[in-house]
Amino acid sequence: MPQLDKLTYFTQFFWSCLFFLTFYIPICNDGDGVLGISRILKLRNQLVSHRGNKIRSNDPNSLEDILRKGFSTGVSYMYSSLFEVSQWCNAVDLLGKRSQITFLSCFGEISGSRGLERNIFYLISKSSYSTSSNPGWGIACRNDRMLIHVLHGQGSIPQPERSTCAFHFRPPAAQNALIRDQQRHSFHLVDPSPWPISGSLGALATTVGGVMYMHSFQGGATLLSLGLIFLLYTMFVWWRDVLRESTLEGHHTKVVQLGLRYGFILFIVSEVMFLFAFFRASSHSSLAPTVEIGGIWPPKGIGVLDPREIPFLNTPILLSSGAAVTWAHHAILAGKEKRVVYALVATVSLALVFTGFQGMEYYQAPFTISDSIYGSTFFLATGFHGFHVIIGTLFLIICGIRQYLGHLTKEHHVGFEAAAWYWHFVDVVRLFLFVSIYWWGGI
Repeated sequence: MPQLDKLTYFTQFFWSCLFFLTFYIPICNDGDGVLGISRILKLRNQLVSHRGNKIRSNDPNSLEDILRKGFSTGVSYMYSSLFEVSQWCNAVDLLGKRSQITFLSCFGEISGSRGLERNIFYLISKSSYSTSSNPGWGIACRNDRMLIHVLHGQGSIPQPERSTCAFHFRPPAAQNALIRDQQRHSFHLVDPSPWPISGSLGALATTVGGVMYMHSFQGGATLLSLGLIFLLYTMFVWWRDVLRESTLEGHHTKVVQLGLRYGFILFIVSEVMFLFAFFRASSHSSLAPTVEIGGIWPPKGIGVLDPREIPFLNTPILLSSGAAVTWAHHAILAGKEKRVVYALVATVSLALVFTGFQGMEYYQAPFTISDSIYGSTFFLATGFHGFHVIIGTLFLIICGIRQYLGHLTKEHHVGFEAAAWYWHFVDVVRLFLFVSIYWWGGI
C-alpha cells in the first residue's frame, strides 16, 4: 500500500492550522463578534463585583459601558434567552438604590415574539433601582426589531398605550439616544468572522482526503471524515450567525432581503444548469444509441423499472408536498402560526415518504450505476434529485423550528421563501425526471 511520505509535512501543517484555529476563535474574540458568550459572563461578573457605586463616570469600564455591552450582547447572542436577560436584571438589582446615577443606557435587541417581549419587559420592570416617578424609558420599533432604552437608571416600565406600532414610545430623552444609534444606511456591514477560513480548511481536508481515499493512501478515510465533519460544523455555525444577524439584530433590512432573494434565485439557476447536464446526457444517449449498446434504447439486456408503479406513485406525493409548503406560505402571510407548523409537518412527512419510496426503488432496481450509459444517467439524475430532496427536507425542518420559536413573521420570512422556492424547484425537476428518465426510458 502506498505510504504518505510526500504528504507527511502537508498533513502535519493542516492539523496544526486546525488545532490553532480551534483555540484561536474563542481566545481572540472581543465580545462584539459572533462568539460573545464568554464576554457576557465576564462583563456580568465585572458589574456584580464593582456593585456600580465604586465605578467612576470617566472609567473606561464604567457602568454605562458594562451594561450597554453586556445587555446588548446578552440579548443578541443568547437567542433572546429569558435566563440571560434575567441574570442581567438580577445583577443590576445587586447595585442597590443610589441617589445619583450619571447615565445608564441599555440597548436590547429582541425578536418579534410578543410573549417574549412581555416577559423581558416584566423582568426589567422588577429591577429595584428606579428613583423617580418619571421613568424616562423609551421603546422604539426600527427595521422589524425592538430597541429598549432605559435612561437615568430607571428600570420601571409602565403599561404601554395603544398606538400604530406596538410598544412605540419616544420620550425626549430617549429620542436623542435613538437618533444617535440609528443606522444611516440600509446595507449590512458584516462583522469579521472566522468561518470563511474554517470552511476553507474543511473543504481542503475533504478534497485531499477524498483523493487520498480513492488512491488507497493511508489516513485518507480519516482525513475525509474529519474534513466533512469540520465542514458541516462550519455550515451550521455560519448559518446560525446569519439567523442571529437577521432575527435578533435586525441587520436584514428590505434592501438586504432583496439582495438575498436575488442571490438565491441565481443559486437555483445554477442548480438548473447542473441538472440540465444529466438530462442532456440521457436524451443524447436515447436519441442516438451507439452500436456498443445494441443501437436501441434502453440498451439490450437492461431490465427497466415500470414507470406505472413506484415512480408514478412518488410523483404526486412530491407534488402534494409542494402544495403543502404553499399552504404554509399563505398561513405565514395571514399570521396563522399554528397552521404554518401543521403545513410544514405535512410537507416534511410527505418528503420523508418520497425518500423512503426512492430507497425502495433503488433496492429493487434490476440494474446498477455501472450497467451501461443507461444505469449511469439514471442513478446520477435520480440520485442528485433525491439528494436535493433531502437537503430541502432539512431546510424545511429548520424553517419549522424557527416558526415554532417565533422567528418568522409576515413581514420578514426570507428564509422560508428560499426554502419554498427550492422545494418548488425540486417538484419541477421531478416532473422532467418522470417524463425523460422513467417514461421515455421505460417504453
